[in-house]
Amino acid sequence: MSASLSSAFLGAFSFLSRLPLRSPELDAKGLALSTVFYPIVGATLGGCVGGLMWLVQPWFGWPMAVWCGIGLGALLTGALHEDGLADAADGLGGSASREKALAIMDDSRIGAFGAITLIWLFMARYFLLSAMGTEQALRLLPVVWAWARVAPVLLMAWLAPCRPGEGLAASVGKNVGARHAVSALFLATMITWVVVPPGRLCVAGGSLAATALAGLYFRRRLGGVSGDCLGAAVSISEIAALSGAIAWGRIAA
Repeated sequence: MSASLSSAFLGAFSFLSRLPLRSPELDAKGLALSTVFYPIVGATLGGCVGGLMWLVQPWFGWPMAVWCGIGLGALLTGALHEDGLADAADGLGGSASREKALAIMDDSRIGAFGAITLIWLFMARYFLLSAMGTEQALRLLPVVWAWARVAPVLLMAWLAPCRPGEGLAASVGKNVGARHAVSALFLATMITWVVVPPGRLCVAGGSLAATALAGLYFRRRLGGVSGDCLGAAVSISEIAALSGAIAWGRIAA
């Protein structure tokens, strides 16, 4: 079992990041098991982003530090989630028809809805992170990124794939169940409890609320989720978690 867990752990890093880690080939069940470790991947990548911002800030100021951190985040993930968000925005914004929306999402070219959504995403990241201080960002980013990566696990456990037999949501999602979701939630909660004060559990609240709303919307529009929807959920959940953390900080102050 330990070998299987270690393979799944490396597989999670290999799938969600561009870190140069050797990962064994995993079958569908192994990939499903790897979803349990998504929060750890998120916390690690978020820590790298926060660390770079901490290094840059004394030399070039906080705005440049935020800009560099956002860029590093896209590099570390290969813009995986942003790509899914853009495709989902093009499909869901471009047609009211389920079939046509899925066909648009299959097109790798970016459209107006995708471009506008990406601009909104990066502007939201910039303004939200700019509203934080260096120490706050360093502590919160691992937690925010951990909860954002819980979103796809919850959606795969909750919703059926909208393209049966095709794509990530079908091949992996069919093997993701309640135990995977509960394990991912447990790891994210432990990361939150260790890294930030208890009040910052509002990060989890923002992320989970956004995930639930996104899931309800995907189910109504598409009858389930696709890989693009899962990537979109990560980005949406990240913005919601950052917003929740900042809102709590203002309320508590």
